[in-house]
Amino acid sequence: MTRPRRHIAWLALLCVAIGGFYLWTVRSNGNAWKFGQEQRDYYNLLIDGWLDGHLHLKVDVPAALLQLPDPYDPKARPSGLGLHDASFYRGKYYLYFGAGPVVTLMLPFRVLTRVDLPLPLAVLIFVYVGFLASAATFLAIRRRYFPETGVLIASLGVISLGLAALGPVLLRRPDMWELPIGAGYAFAMLSLLCLWHSLHPRTHGSDGFAAAHGQSSAVMPSRQFRRTEKKRRAKWLAAAALCLALAIASRPTYLVALPMLAVPLLAWWRGDRRLPWASAFAAAAPLVLIGTLMAWHNQARFGNAFEFGQAYQFSFDREGAVRHFSVGFAPYNLRAYFWGPAKWKPYFPFIEPGELPPRPAGFGQHAYDRVFGILRNIPLAWFALAAPLALRRRPADDRRRLGTWIGSTAVLFSAVALLFACFFGFIVRYMLDFTPALMLLAGVGVLSVERLIRSWAPAPRLLLRTAWVSAAVFGSAFAVLFSLQVNGYFRERNPAGYAAVERTMNRLAARLAWLAGIRHGSWEINVVFPRGRIGQTETMLSLGEPPEVDRVFVRYLDETRVQLGFARTAMPELISAPVAIDFGLPHRIIVALGAMLPPPAHPSFDEMTADEARLASRLVRIQLDGQRVVQAFRRFAPAESPRVRVGSRSLGDVTHPRFSGQVISARRESLDPATVKTIAAQVPIGSRADMFKLTLRFPKDRVGQREPLVVSGATGEGDIVGVEYLAGDRVRFFLDHWGSPLLGSEPVAIDLSAPHVLAIRLPWLGVASAAGGERGGELRIEVDGVLAWRQRTVGHRADPEEIAFGENPIGGSHCGPNFTGTMLKPELVSSPGGGAP
Repeated sequence: MTRPRRHIAWLALLCVAIGGFYLWTVRSNGNAWKFGQEQRDYYNLLIDGWLDGHLHLKVDVPAALLQLPDPYDPKARPSGLGLHDASFYRGKYYLYFGAGPVVTLMLPFRVLTRVDLPLPLAVLIFVYVGFLASAATFLAIRRRYFPETGVLIASLGVISLGLAALGPVLLRRPDMWELPIGAGYAFAMLSLLCLWHSLHPRTHGSDGFAAAHGQSSAVMPSRQFRRTEKKRRAKWLAAAALCLALAIASRPTYLVALPMLAVPLLAWWRGDRRLPWASAFAAAAPLVLIGTLMAWHNQARFGNAFEFGQAYQFSFDREGAVRHFSVGFAPYNLRAYFWGPAKWKPYFPFIEPGELPPRPAGFGQHAYDRVFGILRNIPLAWFALAAPLALRRRPADDRRRLGTWIGSTAVLFSAVALLFACFFGFIVRYMLDFTPALMLLAGVGVLSVERLIRSWAPAPRLLLRTAWVSAAVFGSAFAVLFSLQVNGYFRERNPAGYAAVERTMNRLAARLAWLAGIRHGSWEINVVFPRGRIGQTETMLSLGEPPEVDRVFVRYLDETRVQLGFARTAMPELISAPVAIDFGLPHRIIVALGAMLPPPAHPSFDEMTADEARLASRLVRIQLDGQRVVQAFRRFAPAESPRVRVGSRSLGDVTHPRFSGQVISARRESLDPATVKTIAAQVPIGSRADMFKLTLRFPKDRVGQREPLVVSGATGEGDIVGVEYLAGDRVRFFLDHWGSPLLGSEPVAIDLSAPHVLAIRLPWLGVASAAGGERGGELRIEVDGVLAWRQRTVGHRADPEEIAFGENPIGGSHCGPNFTGTMLKPELVSSPGGGAP
């Protein structure tokens, strides 16, 4: 095989590999295609309607919806009554999304095969066609104008167009919203490819044309060449117009890209010094035809040629009254789409969107996603600025042809990007409307830079080549991570598949971290405490960034004693009993916090059970000179790895200033599974009881006070079962379910001078918590075997280490911090399955 053929085979293999990744992305979403079975998505329901002879979806409309006086008011329309994001008009459902993908793919497939095309497969086909069209255009540009560039630049260009153009991001959720976007992308890229051919014959010049037809240039008159050339370019321009019209029929927002077709017309007018009427009419014909069909379609559905149905759309907003586009939204959206930051983490998925400023007034209630800025996170896009360098030192004819194509592509990108910048929200899937054109321009920019630096000295040439190669590799890798992370779709729709990818990626990250000397575990700090700080509190260690900062602090009581503790935003402090220290000697402090650890899918937890890994991820443990002074369990955000700062570098605040003593040394230790197993042995993590037997004696002289008995869950997701002391030796039991009104029993007479046995059943605790969620059942409290209270209610699920007796670690405000009577060690009475359903 010759070298050019080997290169072609290699590039074809790359395209197939990218198609394989697209296929895996779609299939990994967890939804079965059910190929050959009836499909119930909106588009197949629309086809059902068309085949039945009408334009609305073939779906029954509930009578309750027809009886609503104003079905378009989302507050008056019961949840789930209407089809979300469908258009409802005169008792029928329609789609405001474009019909282009139905006419060009799904309907012909149904007619020819009598099989419903699964919606995810349709999205996959369109996105892959869009990628192939953009890759073909890029390779044609390289072959025509940059033949000196090697296969490396061709390969990275294809990979970038397949990944960094964000095709996989759209495919992560191939649903009804993504289908018209994918179709618009495909037809827009095909339009650019056709424009390329309209500007570039296979061989240019009359000599090349004559050779292509087996004649000498002396025989082939130049007038005949020009006539044939005009016919050829008119045909290709008509094809470009047809593709753009189909993009508009799929995604009407591409209307703003119509000026891209005017760019070659203006170039031909200028070059020929006469109006290119034939080309102009050829381009206008498909636009007028498809535009007329779209207008008829709208008129037949909604009685208005310019109404696509968005005014009648069921969504979270009242669409008919919303201002969807405003120039005032542009600065904010441009910042989000092009400069939105990413926060990096050492664990899969490695990235999460950074914070953006508050959204401007007028944004839709749900018209925003968590996006990553293109220029900030896919640096290859910056090379689009170098695309005009492709025209440098070229013959006038080449400058005109290539410059015209670059101009048309720039118009497509800028027009669509500016339109969506004016939208009343920023949505991840909208990025595929303009990013592919930008990446095509970036590819031309890279080719131009390579051509420019060929005559440079080796050192600067190597530096700039390293820059663009790194930008291409990094941008493609970032786009893949983007597709795996976007809006949590992968984790939500396919937990098992996500976990498998997470384990694989975390193993790779763990190996790299180990080679770099990074360890995951507790911190050992050797310090000398300062003198003269009595009554003060100082931060010894901080985690995270403001405003979410966790602190390990020291509180100076007197000249010989201190307290160590842990403080977290919106949570009660965890603080030790007073401990004696010598202010003149160094002391060894070991801090173990779950927030310092990787997620449970990390290989650091390979030697632990799932319960032990969960326990380690929630641990708050402080040791002073080998003695444990604080130990508790708190929920930390999953997969967090906040920055740790120690001593004078810690993040202090007004109430917890930085540590003013001396830090002799600070180092991080590896996670010790044996220590975790020892701690786990002290917690009944294998027993999920929902009934507890408390032997206690109530305190006296506490009338009007409330105190905790059993507290479960976490701050913001917890429950407190407690006692309120009434006059006349009576008590009332209460339930404080976080976020709900307080529930209370009838008064119960109690002998405060005698011990009592309470049996408390909390049915929501009999199952695994999965770090949250609610469960209903019957709360029961018996006093000395007599039923005192029963209440049908709900509670937050919690794990055994999150259950406390006689104390209020979650910070509920309806009762005090502790039970002030005496309480023996509680007994666990029942196990899973004992709770009410």
